Amino acid sequence: MPFTFAHIGYVVPIKRRWTEKFSFSGLLFGSIAPDYDILFRFTNNRQHIFDYDFACVFFIVLPLAFFSLVGFHLICQRIILQMIPNNLRVYWKSFLTIDVTSYLKNNFIKIIYSIIFAIYLHLILDFICHVLDAHTVYLMIFALTNSIFVAQIFYYMAIYFVPIILSILGFYLLYKYAAPEYKIMSNYVLTKKQFQFWFFVVITMCLFTLAKYLLTQREANFAIDFIIITLTSAFIFSIFFCCLIYQFILAKNE
Repeated sequence: MPFTFAHIGYVVPIKRRWTEKFSFSGLLFGSIAPDYDILFRFTNNRQHIFDYDFACVFFIVLPLAFFSLVGFHLICQRIILQMIPNNLRVYWKSFLTIDVTSYLKNNFIKIIYSIIFAIYLHLILDFICHVLDAHTVYLMIFALTNSIFVAQIFYYMAIYFVPIILSILGFYLLYKYAAPEYKIMSNYVLTKKQFQFWFFVVITMCLFTLAKYLLTQREANFAIDFIIITLTSAFIFSIFFCCLIYQFILAKNE
């Protein structure tokens, strides 16, 4: 799917249904880690470099997801809890107040199998997205219509139609299960301090996006893919970077 964060939508209902069986942190980072190879590199980012065989999943993707989880709860959760609106703070408090040491000690096995489950769910969804072979569709339509234009339309439909549908469904599930039930707009008003933090995040995103635009190998025919991948990676990088900076500021003030 072109939208990495849409994968999160497919693991949230699982956590809601089997609350004690899975670690939400494990599910969350397991659901996005398989895309790290296209998100955080400057070579052609339309093609994965992960093989996704047993060795890749267990010795590369799993550790990446695990260390992302640890890094998030050590670096980001405290800052994010302070910088989100009141309504979200109350709703996400249990997730953003985890004591990492005790959490890992008491839930290590649960975290690991939650990550593995989310990784393979991600891969299954990606496989469904690529069931249609775009080149085969192109050749078949061209043979039927003798029109390059029509064949190209079906070619891009074969590439994007299923992924976009699954992405929309993923975001819908994320909205349904991860957003507060009562969406009163006044509860989403940011304080000055919170606004400054998110403004800092946006500026960092812009700088990272510019760097990727200037340095990344791009395919002219897939500009949309590049934009989505770049914005996703810029957001993840900016959240970690800005939270790290704020952690140093808080530590200095304390």
